[in-house]
Amino acid sequence: MKKKGQYAKVTTKIGAGPAVQVMELREWSISGSSEKIDSSVAGEVWANHEIGRFSWEGEATCISGDQYWLDLLAGKVEITFFDNASDLKAAYVGTASIDFERGTPHDDLIESTLTFTGAGALTSPANTP
Repeated sequence: MKKKGQYAKVTTKIGAGPAVQVMELREWSISGSSEKIDSSVAGEVWANHEIGRFSWEGEATCISGDQYWLDLLAGKVEITFFDNASDLKAAYVGTASIDFERGTPHDDLIESTLTFTGAGALTSPANTP
């Protein structure tokens, strides 16, 4: 099934409480990476490396958001990313800390840009049977 990225939402969960949708998004992106530990030795023609720890980070631009997430800057929250409004399973779920930037242009909507720094694994429930 092909999907279009026409809708995205982020929900967050604090402690044992229910997940709450905290923002309407224009867009979101996340990226994962691994540490590359140089394991090259003298005399080898090609460089070599081992794979170390994994990490993820992301960014979201929202046009509306509950202001309570500003209080979350001092902690970590579980974030759930969805591709479409009709999706039953999340595209990705992870725990992260949040930073933000807010802009107020005179000729457009007020936007907030959130950056996420992952703390632990980023999982993909949509790809789990």
